[in-house]
Amino acid sequence: MVDLTGAKAKLGRAKFHTEAAKTILSAYVAGGFYRTVAEEDRKGRLLVKAINLQQLQPHFALAVGDAAHNFRSSLR
Repeated sequence: MVDLTGAKAKLGRAKFHTEAAKTILSAYVAGGFYRTVAEEDRKGRLLVKAINLQQLQPHFALAVGDAAHNFRSSLR
């Protein structure tokens, strides 16, 4: 019989990192990371610009990378 203990543990860690990434992303979106400004250009056309874009936390990329690594490792 094949021992899947290690694969299950890695899958559990992948789920942990996935939840962490979801939490970071939810806080980023809810935090109003941008605002819009409407203005007219010289030809009278309406322009809508997104300004004050905030950077996503570096922890987001780390959580996604760790999750991907653990998902892949669980397949071995």
